[in-house]
Amino acid sequence: QRECEKKGIRYEHDDLASAIDEFYINQKRPFRACDPRDITDLILDYCLFEDVPLEVSGSLLNKVFLEYHTDIQTGNVQLIEQRRDIQS
Repeated sequence: QRECEKKGIRYEHDDLASAIDEFYINQKRPFRACDPRDITDLILDYCLFEDVPLEVSGSLLNKVFLEYHTDIQTGNVQLIEQRRDIQS
C-alpha cells in the first residue's frame, strides 16, 4: 500500500488483499522486503508502456504477480530462490 501511494498508483484494498492471499498466503510463499517495491515497479512500467491510468485492477495484479514469480529459465511459476536451493 505504501509503495502504491508513494508512486501515485491507485488501488482497491480488496484487490490487493486477494492477490496477496492467492500468491503468498495460499502458496505458502514468504514475503520479501523487496516484493512491494518490485511489484509496484512492474505495475508502473506496465501502465506507462501501455499508456493506461496508474491504477491497479485484479487482472493487472494477477498478470504482474505471475510475471514476478515466474522463473524465466524454466517458465515455472515458483520462487527462484527455491530453485537455487534445490540445485545447491
